[in-house]
Amino acid sequence: MGLGWKWVACEWSLSPFGARNRVVSRKRIEKAVRRVMEDGGGSIIRKRAKEMQEKACKSVQEGGSSYHNLANLVQSL
Repeated sequence: MGLGWKWVACEWSLSPFGARNRVVSRKRIEKAVRRVMEDGGGSIIRKRAKEMQEKACKSVQEGGSSYHNLANLVQSL
């Protein structure tokens, strides 16, 4: 998706089984925030989020894919 979730998902999947309920340290949070803010990643993430918002809005408008799928579901009931 390009929304900055990859490094979070990678960290999550690398955690040992049963260790996923740990509290994330301040240092790790700071590192993640700095990574987004200093590398210019924040503007990229905001741009991608805006693009996804626009696509989601189009899909639920009349004629969009979600609109059609919901209409088909209602008709089948």
